[in-house]
Amino acid sequence: MPCSMRYLLTLAGLPLLAGQTQSVGSVIIYEITKDGAVVAADSRKITTADMNNKKVAYAHDDACKVFIIGGRAIAAYSGYDARAVRPGLPAWRATEILRVAASKLPMVTTNYPQALSEAWKKLLIQQYQSDYDAGVSLPPGVHENLIAAALVIGFDSTKTISFNFTRYYHDTRGMETEVLSLGPPDSPQMGSFGASDIQAEYSQGSSARSRQWHTQLDSATPAARLSKLVQLTEEFSYVKLAGIPEVGGAVDVAQVDASGPRWISRKETCPAQ
Repeated sequence: MPCSMRYLLTLAGLPLLAGQTQSVGSVIIYEITKDGAVVAADSRKITTADMNNKKVAYAHDDACKVFIIGGRAIAAYSGYDARAVRPGLPAWRATEILRVAASKLPMVTTNYPQALSEAWKKLLIQQYQSDYDAGVSLPPGVHENLIAAALVIGFDSTKTISFNFTRYYHDTRGMETEVLSLGPPDSPQMGSFGASDIQAEYSQGSSARSRQWHTQLDSATPAARLSKLVQLTEEFSYVKLAGIPEVGGAVDVAQVDASGPRWISRKETCPAQ
């Protein structure tokens, strides 16, 4: 059920200095079937700042982009994640708002992943609107004006996979919010957001190297396949942010089936729940 809303997106957070912004763009890859889903992500975040009329960027490979929420769903976030505090505007982060959204949900929810996705989106939009009203601005996005993307996957009360994927686009009028899916895919599906070029090449299978990747990965477990695709993205992707390769660091992988979500690999610095 697609829908559109237009707002201006700016995320805020500490400990950035004035004039700095932070992105966790990078890459998140997912594979979904009627039986479950796997989500994998790298760890890179990039801080940029204007210094002496030059854009300076710093890469840190400690970002957490995949989360297990309430023991019932996997959530993932990619995009502008933080901005320096403005006078009169408190700091905030999209992932912190995710946990606030989860804390407000009732214990019994027919479709928990969908309810969580909608609650998260509602709180984010309130923050976007607050920033918009305060005159906060954001530069255009790197991927066709895609500023951020959020994914929530799990099972509803009928043990049916619930796939909820929202993209946020920046345009001259503010923010366009697009909900791409609120249910299971019609067939097994692999997708990605952030630096998607390598995953797309693998899925198309038309290049010589992608056919070699298929030979290596088609018999692998979904978790191993996605982890390797994230690593290949780090090795081969052309996507850069402020001149720095957008993908890097350790790979976090989470899996969900009818019994619930679990970690396959996770940095110690990222929360288990």
